[in-house]
Amino acid sequence: MTRTYSFGNQFSVGQQGERLIAEWIQARSQMAGKCQVIPLPVKRQNEGDLLVKTHSGKQLTVEIKTDDIAQKTGNIFVETIGDGGFPPRPGWAYSCDSDWLFYLILETKELLCFDPRAIRQNLNQWSITYEYKPVKNKTHTTLGILVPLTVARSIASKVFQI
Repeated sequence: MTRTYSFGNQFSVGQQGERLIAEWIQARSQMAGKCQVIPLPVKRQNEGDLLVKTHSGKQLTVEIKTDDIAQKTGNIFVETIGDGGFPPRPGWAYSCDSDWLFYLILETKELLCFDPRAIRQNLNQWSITYEYKPVKNKTHTTLGILVPLTVARSIASKVFQI
């Protein structure tokens, strides 16, 4: 049976993750040198959720995914099709243009930091090996691959407890 999600609830979970990660980056930067964390406006969402400006002037974009059930299921959800419209919109696994993709497991505050290219390089194998799952809310259905946490951790560039 497929569970129907509330867009409003999932949006709230995502905002909570964005706040936690922005605060964590700011706290870490206090020790390593100042940086500025700026939420990106909706019109720049294809670039990510946050812009991090380092003390050296470098700018990095970060896409954030927050998962509130990964700890229970043992999987992360890698979205391959973003909605059921026509034509279908590519999911974040294909469309993420950010420098970094941060995947927060909300319950345990485990943060998996990926180069988005590492996710894309594994999609073909994952699509053969792991289960595809539709995720529904009131207006559309997304489709993604359930990737075991152990596998996700193994390709993450860094894993942090925040």
